[in-house]
Amino acid sequence: MRKLLTLLLATALLAGVAATGLAQGSTQSISQTKYILVGLEVSPFVKITFPTVDQTMHFGIANRPGVYNTSGYLKDVEDLFNATFIKDPEDEDFRGLEFRLESNVDVRVDFAFETTLSPTFPFSWPQIPTLFEVRRGGEEAVCFYGYMFDIEDRPDSFIHSSDDGEQAFFIDGAIRVDSNAAPYRYTAGLVMTVSSVN
Repeated sequence: MRKLLTLLLATALLAGVAATGLAQGSTQSISQTKYILVGLEVSPFVKITFPTVDQTMHFGIANRPGVYNTSGYLKDVEDLFNATFIKDPEDEDFRGLEFRLESNVDVRVDFAFETTLSPTFPFSWPQIPTLFEVRRGGEEAVCFYGYMFDIEDRPDSFIHSSDDGEQAFFIDGAIRVDSNAAPYRYTAGLVMTVSSVN
């Protein structure tokens, strides 16, 4: 019996030494690579900012027939289209109402003119020719909008490219007031719509 117990103990010791030797003598390493998918969805965005607090355009007091822009009465102006390119000589910095546009997609900018009563704003505009132009920085106009005025072949919208980054634009306008315009404080809304170009 003692011999059998000794034999069993010797076998157990040998098995333990063999397992230890196998673990210590192994040179094989293990390497695994796993790929983890990381996603990000960026939605199209456009940012329109008005640096000035007051987002209004005002044509001034029309106290006589003639052509006006946002600087006021324009002397010796017969052509409404030419009127928008004339600045008040005493206001060299005047460029109209400024807005800034930035987008990560190409966008188209369109304009409309709200002259009817609205629940939000009490719009009322006389039946007088009205012309708006939008200029990119100090450049020539990029688009026009006419109310009771035919802009003919001039562009009525423009494209802002995402590659252009943030750009400054200026809106100016001109009106022709005749003696049929009744005394009143008129208001209207110039509506700017920006939509992605597909």
